Amino acid sequence: MPLTALRLTNESGQKELIIDQDFEGADYTLFDTDLSKFLFNQDIEASNFIIDGGAQLSMLNGFAGTSDVKDWIDNYVKNSINSTSGANTIIVSPNSPLDNSYDTIQEAINNCVDGGTIYIVNGTYSGTNTLNPNKSVNIVGETKNGVILTSDLNTNVFVQTSTTCTKNYSFENITFQTTKNAILLESSNKVEISNIKFENCGWNGTVALGEYQNLYASLWSSVNTSDGAAIHIKKNTDINIDNVEIIKCVKGVVIEDSNSGNLKNILVKESLHHGIHLDSSTNDATNGCSNFNISNCSIKCAHSNGIRITGGKQISIIGCIVDHSFNAGIQFINSVECDLVGCTLTRNNKKSFNGLGENGDSQGTLSVIGEAGVTVTTYVLNVSGCTFSCGEKGSELFAYALFAADINNTVNISGCGYICFDPIYRANDLTIVTDSQLSWITSQLHSLH
Repeated sequence: MPLTALRLTNESGQKELIIDQDFEGADYTLFDTDLSKFLFNQDIEASNFIIDGGAQLSMLNGFAGTSDVKDWIDNYVKNSINSTSGANTIIVSPNSPLDNSYDTIQEAINNCVDGGTIYIVNGTYSGTNTLNPNKSVNIVGETKNGVILTSDLNTNVFVQTSTTCTKNYSFENITFQTTKNAILLESSNKVEISNIKFENCGWNGTVALGEYQNLYASLWSSVNTSDGAAIHIKKNTDINIDNVEIIKCVKGVVIEDSNSGNLKNILVKESLHHGIHLDSSTNDATNGCSNFNISNCSIKCAHSNGIRITGGKQISIIGCIVDHSFNAGIQFINSVECDLVGCTLTRNNKKSFNGLGENGDSQGTLSVIGEAGVTVTTYVLNVSGCTFSCGEKGSELFAYALFAADINNTVNISGCGYICFDPIYRANDLTIVTDSQLSWITSQLHSLH
C-alpha cells in the first residue's frame, strides 16, 4: 500500500530510528505511518538508501533540516503512489503534513476522482460518510485491526442513497464498530468487500433478560437495537464478499434484487436476525437475487434463519456450516432452481420465535416454502451431500430435517446424512426424489393434506 513507501533502509543498516532523537543517515532505518510524529533535530548526512527493498536512491547532497526532509518524503510518497496506484490515490491521515492527505474520510470522498483510491491510515474515525453516486471509489485501510470506523446505532458509516447508481465501490482492511448499517448501498454496479470485521451493527450486544419471545420483543424495541446490518446492498449487478467476520449485529449480510455474486469465507456469529439474507423486494421469484454462490461460510447462533433466500433463482449454497439457529438453518421462500451442496446443518430450529420477538420461520432444519412468482422452472431445489443433525422442533410437533410446503415442482435429495431426526416433512403436491441410499425416507413422508 502507498504508505509502505515511508520505510527507508540504508544498504547496511539494521538499526531502528527512535523518532524523537537526532538522525544521521548512514546507519539507520526510518519508518512511521504518521508523518506528524517525525522530528529531526539535525541534518541528515549524505547517504545512499534502499527504499522498501527496491531501487537505490542517492541523497548525496544531504538535507538542510526538518523542512527539507518533509518535502523529500512528501514528494517520494506522491511519486510512489503515482507509479504504483496511479495518480488517483489520496490518504486519510489526521494532521499529516502530506499535501495529498485529508483529516476525514468524508473530505477524501469529496476530493477523490472517479475510480480513485482512498487509503486510511490506522486510527479511529467516527461519523457517517456519504458516497458519491457519480464516482467509483476504493476504500482501503492500512490494517484491518488498526482502522476502526464507528458511529452510533442510529447512524450509518458508509451510505450511498441514489437508486440509479452505476458506479463501483470496494472496501478492504477495516473494522466497523457500533453503527447502524456499516455499508448501505441503495444501488451500484460492482461491489467488492474483503478482509473486514463488523461488530455491533444495529445492536450493542445487550442480551434479552431471558429466553422468551416477549423479552426478545422488548430488546428489539429498546435503545439497544436499531434496524441495521453489517452489509446491506440493493440493486447491484456484481457482488464479491470474501474473508468477512460479523459479530453481534442485528443482520449480517443483506442483498436485495441483485444479479450475480460470490459470497465466501464469511463468519456470522450471534446475529439478532438472519445471518445471510438474499432478499426480494416483492417477496417472490419475480424479483430477488439470481446467479449467486454462497460458499465456505459459517453461520453460528443466528437468532432467526442462518441463511435465508427470498425469491430469486439459481442460488448455490456450497460447503457452508450453519448451527444453533433459532429458526431454520437454511430457508428458501419462493425461490427456484437452487442448489444446496455439501453443507452441514446442526442443532437448528431451536425456537418458535426469532430474535426480534416475532413468530419465527421454525418448521424444520431446512425449510422450502412456496413458488410464488414462478413462471417456468425445472426444479425448486437440489440437495446433495449434506448432513443434517440434531435439529429441534421449533414451532412443529416433530423435529424435521426438511419442511416443504406449497410447492408443485421437484426437490431432489441425494447422498445426504441424517442424525436424530423425525422423518422428512412434505406438503401439497411436492415431489421428493431420492437416490437408493435414501429410499427408506420416502416411506416415512408426512403430508399436510
